[in-house]
Amino acid sequence: MQPSAIHIEAKPSFYTPTQVGTYLSRIGLSRPFSPSLETLTKVIQHHLTTFPFDNTDVHYTDERHLDVSAEGVYKRLVVQKKGGSWCFGMNTLLWAGVNESDTPDRIQLVGPSHLVLLVQLPPPFTSPKTYLVDTGFGTGPVHPISLEPDAQVPGHAPPEVHRLHSLSETEWQLQVNIDMKGQPLPEGTWRTMYQVNTTEADPAVFDGLSRTVEKRDTGTLVENVITVLHTKPAQDDASLGRLVLFKNKLSRRGNGEFQVIKEFANEEERLGALKEHFGIHFDNDAIVHIQNSGPSSLKHDSHLNYPT
Repeated sequence: MQPSAIHIEAKPSFYTPTQVGTYLSRIGLSRPFSPSLETLTKVIQHHLTTFPFDNTDVHYTDERHLDVSAEGVYKRLVVQKKGGSWCFGMNTLLWAGVNESDTPDRIQLVGPSHLVLLVQLPPPFTSPKTYLVDTGFGTGPVHPISLEPDAQVPGHAPPEVHRLHSLSETEWQLQVNIDMKGQPLPEGTWRTMYQVNTTEADPAVFDGLSRTVEKRDTGTLVENVITVLHTKPAQDDASLGRLVLFKNKLSRRGNGEFQVIKEFANEEERLGALKEHFGIHFDNDAIVHIQNSGPSSLKHDSHLNYPT
């Protein structure tokens, strides 16, 4: 059964109609469209193939800060077309597309440490089905997943499958059936990716939560440069690809294949890959900033000149 306690109130979008139209154009969609599971899936996948999961500003800038405010993430990703964000920014921006229709979906942001959307599609709202939607984990689901115990959806490409595991009415885990290299786990084995609580999150605290992550001394996001972009299929019915930059490697993943494209010997090579494959560009000062940040830095070759 679905959790009976979830009731999502109708809320206004973070964005004006003009901003929403610009966002939709940026991800390759246009008005009008009606709210449906098919439309929700289309918005999610267009969002994922346009904006990368991206923590590079935390490593390559002097401020070591990602602006995850609704206006800040809109300006950087939609207007300036600069890189991506992590969960607080990616799923805040996704609100623009999910809430766009004559009869808007009902949306709730939940967390606390990882931010996702809960979405209820109209009509009717009398006994709505709730879906978990997440574009802010990098290797998370590419389909809405029904908030029901052990509900499953296909991943970005076979053999990947995501499922929701219920710990209680309010505590849920997102799990996947493959290992970190995309290889299937033994049948019936699931790897937990994250845990969320369905209590509504307050957007006013997102910046503080994001800054808490940025200021940690240890942890995956502060110790590693990570960028993930989904790639569009050659045919409409084909699976999505996934391009992953993690630490000193760039890899391509899809349909059970894991191909290392390049291993980086120095920062110049990694910055070059960010520019070429993800459209993320930094100037030469970025090397100084990441060298000062500690464990995420690669060797810098002073004889090489990063092409600005």
